[in-house]
Amino acid sequence: MAMQELPEELNKKVKELMDEAYKLSYYNKESKATEKYKEAFALIPEPKNNWVYASVSAHNIASYYNHQAMYKAKNEEQKRALLEEALVWYKVVMSVPYNIGIGFNHLRIGQVRYELGDFEKAKDEFMRVYMADGEEGFSDDDPKYFELIKPIIDKK
Repeated sequence: MAMQELPEELNKKVKELMDEAYKLSYYNKESKATEKYKEAFALIPEPKNNWVYASVSAHNIASYYNHQAMYKAKNEEQKRALLEEALVWYKVVMSVPYNIGIGFNHLRIGQVRYELGDFEKAKDEFMRVYMADGEEGFSDDDPKYFELIKPIIDKK
Protein backbone atom coordinates (compact mmCIF):
# COMPACT_ATOMS: atom_id res chain seq x y z
CA MET A 1 0.00 0.00 0.00
CA ALA A 2 1.53 3.30 -1.09
CA MET A 3 1.48 6.17 1.32
CA GLN A 4 -0.59 9.16 0.30
CA GLU A 5 0.69 12.70 0.09
CA LEU A 6 -1.06 15.45 2.00
CA PRO A 7 -2.61 18.35 0.09
CA GLU A 8 0.04 21.02 -0.55
CA GLU A 9 -1.00 23.60 2.09
CA LEU A 10 -1.50 21.00 4.80
CA ASN A 11 1.75 19.29 3.84
CA LYS A 12 3.58 22.60 4.22
CA LYS A 13 2.12 23.25 7.69
CA VAL A 14 2.80 19.73 8.93
CA LYS A 15 6.34 19.82 7.54
CA GLU A 16 6.99 23.16 9.30
CA LEU A 17 5.83 21.68 12.62
CA MET A 18 7.95 18.57 12.09
CA ASP A 19 10.98 20.72 11.25
CA GLU A 20 10.41 22.81 14.39
CA ALA A 21 10.12 19.64 16.45
CA TYR A 22 13.34 18.28 15.00
CA LYS A 23 15.20 21.51 15.82
CA LEU A 24 13.83 21.58 19.35
CA SER A 25 14.87 17.98 19.84
CA TYR A 26 18.35 18.77 18.50
CA TYR A 27 18.69 21.39 21.23
CA ASN A 28 17.54 18.92 23.93
CA LYS A 29 14.08 20.45 24.27
CA GLU A 30 12.31 17.12 23.89
CA SER A 31 9.15 18.11 25.75
CA LYS A 32 8.55 21.07 23.45
CA ALA A 33 9.51 18.96 20.44
CA THR A 34 6.94 16.38 21.44
CA GLU A 35 4.26 19.04 21.62
CA LYS A 36 5.13 20.08 18.04
CA TYR A 37 4.97 16.46 16.90
CA LYS A 38 1.55 16.19 18.55
CA GLU A 39 0.39 19.36 16.78
CA ALA A 40 1.55 17.93 13.45
CA PHE A 41 -0.13 14.60 14.19
CA ALA A 42 -3.41 16.31 15.03
CA LEU A 43 -3.47 18.04 11.63
CA ILE A 44 -3.15 14.79 9.70
CA PRO A 45 -6.50 13.51 8.41
CA GLU A 46 -7.98 10.10 9.18
CA PRO A 47 -7.14 7.40 8.61
CA LYS A 48 -3.79 8.40 10.08
CA ASN A 49 -2.05 5.24 8.91
CA ASN A 50 -2.25 6.47 5.30
CA TRP A 51 0.25 9.26 5.91
CA VAL A 52 4.02 9.11 6.35
CA TYR A 53 4.05 12.12 8.67
CA ALA A 54 1.68 10.35 11.05
CA SER A 55 4.12 7.48 11.37
CA VAL A 56 7.13 9.74 11.86
CA SER A 57 5.45 12.00 14.41
CA ALA A 58 3.97 9.05 16.35
CA HIS A 59 7.37 7.35 16.46
CA ASN A 60 9.01 10.48 17.87
CA ILE A 61 6.25 10.92 20.45
CA ALA A 62 6.53 7.27 21.51
CA SER A 63 10.31 7.59 21.77
CA TYR A 64 9.94 10.62 24.00
CA TYR A 65 7.64 8.81 26.45
CA ASN A 66 9.82 5.72 26.39
CA HIS A 67 12.93 7.78 27.15
CA GLN A 68 11.17 9.68 29.92
CA ALA A 69 10.03 6.40 31.47
CA MET A 70 13.45 4.80 31.36
CA TYR A 71 15.59 7.73 32.44
CA LYS A 72 13.50 10.46 34.05
CA ALA A 73 10.60 8.84 35.88
CA LYS A 74 10.55 9.75 39.58
CA ASN A 75 8.90 6.51 40.69
CA GLU A 76 7.49 3.22 39.42
CA GLU A 77 3.98 4.62 39.05
CA GLN A 78 5.17 7.45 36.84
CA LYS A 79 7.42 5.06 34.88
CA ARG A 80 4.48 2.75 34.20
CA ALA A 81 2.24 5.62 33.07
CA LEU A 82 4.93 6.89 30.68
CA LEU A 83 5.53 3.39 29.30
CA GLU A 84 1.81 2.91 28.73
CA GLU A 85 1.67 6.23 26.87
CA ALA A 86 4.67 5.16 24.77
CA LEU A 87 2.88 1.93 23.91
CA VAL A 88 -0.19 3.84 22.72
CA TRP A 89 1.97 5.79 20.28
CA TYR A 90 3.98 2.75 19.18
CA LYS A 91 0.66 1.09 18.30
CA VAL A 92 -0.05 4.05 16.01
CA VAL A 93 3.35 3.53 14.40
CA MET A 94 2.60 -0.13 13.84
CA SER A 95 -0.80 0.64 12.31
CA VAL A 96 1.13 1.81 9.26
CA PRO A 97 1.61 -1.33 7.17
CA TYR A 98 5.18 -0.62 6.04
CA ASN A 99 6.38 -0.43 9.68
CA ILE A 100 5.56 -4.08 10.36
CA GLY A 101 8.65 -6.24 10.17
CA ILE A 102 11.13 -3.44 10.78
CA GLY A 103 13.27 -4.78 13.60
CA PHE A 104 13.85 -1.45 15.30
CA ASN A 105 10.11 -0.82 15.66
CA HIS A 106 9.54 -4.26 17.16
CA LEU A 107 12.53 -3.79 19.46
CA ARG A 108 11.12 -0.63 20.97
CA ILE A 109 7.65 -2.12 21.44
CA GLY A 110 9.20 -5.23 22.95
CA GLN A 111 11.24 -3.14 25.36
CA VAL A 112 8.17 -1.24 26.51
CA ARG A 113 6.23 -4.47 26.97
CA TYR A 114 9.17 -6.00 28.85
CA GLU A 115 9.40 -3.02 31.20
CA LEU A 116 5.64 -3.23 31.77
CA GLY A 117 6.09 -6.88 32.78
CA ASP A 118 4.26 -8.29 29.75
CA PHE A 119 6.99 -10.82 28.95
CA GLU A 120 4.96 -13.01 26.58
CA LYS A 121 4.17 -10.10 24.26
CA ALA A 122 7.74 -8.84 24.67
CA LYS A 123 9.02 -12.25 23.51
CA ASP A 124 6.82 -12.05 20.43
CA GLU A 125 8.20 -8.62 19.55
CA PHE A 126 11.79 -9.69 20.25
CA MET A 127 11.39 -12.74 18.01
CA ARG A 128 10.31 -10.37 15.23
CA VAL A 129 13.50 -8.37 15.83
CA TYR A 130 15.53 -11.56 15.69
CA MET A 131 13.83 -12.68 12.45
CA ALA A 132 14.46 -9.28 10.85
CA ASP A 133 17.96 -8.49 12.12
CA GLY A 134 19.33 -11.48 14.00
CA GLU A 135 21.19 -11.03 17.27
CA GLU A 136 22.67 -7.82 15.86
CA GLY A 137 19.24 -6.19 16.23
CA PHE A 138 19.86 -6.17 19.99
CA SER A 139 23.50 -5.06 19.93
CA ASP A 140 22.98 -1.48 21.13
CA ASP A 141 20.58 -2.32 23.95
CA ASP A 142 20.54 -3.97 27.34
CA PRO A 143 21.34 -7.70 26.93
CA LYS A 144 18.35 -8.61 29.11
CA TYR A 145 16.08 -8.13 26.12
CA PHE A 146 17.88 -10.69 23.97
CA GLU A 147 18.25 -13.01 26.96
CA LEU A 148 14.46 -13.25 27.12
CA ILE A 149 14.33 -15.04 23.76
CA LYS A 150 17.68 -16.84 23.86
CA PRO A 151 16.14 -20.06 25.27
CA ILE A 152 13.65 -20.09 22.38
CA ILE A 153 16.40 -19.60 19.81
CA ASP A 154 18.63 -22.23 21.42
CA LYS A 155 15.84 -24.82 21.10
CA LYS A 156 15.73 -24.42 17.32
